[in-house]
Amino acid sequence: MAKNRIINEESRERSHIKILENLMKLHMITFILLIIGGINWLLFAIFGAELGHWVLGGMDGMVARIVYILVGLSAIYELASHKKCCTMCKGKGGM
Repeated sequence: MAKNRIINEESRERSHIKILENLMKLHMITFILLIIGGINWLLFAIFGAELGHWVLGGMDGMVARIVYILVGLSAIYELASHKKCCTMCKGKGGM
């Protein structure tokens, strides 16, 4: 009985670790997409051209639309999860 309980606890812990690893990967992907979006806005402000236009063929291209959608969804995800993930904001009453 005790052995089964230990095995269940170890299994639960491995599942928890896997979930945390996946959340960290999602955070890194969304962070990178936000950086891409920020650089895009900077290039648009300075040169009047978008990164998506140079690299992905502009907004008419399906790939560019998908990237822009992913950047927008990344912003929403980061906005919703920032406070619990950010070590600077935890416990300091930040954002």
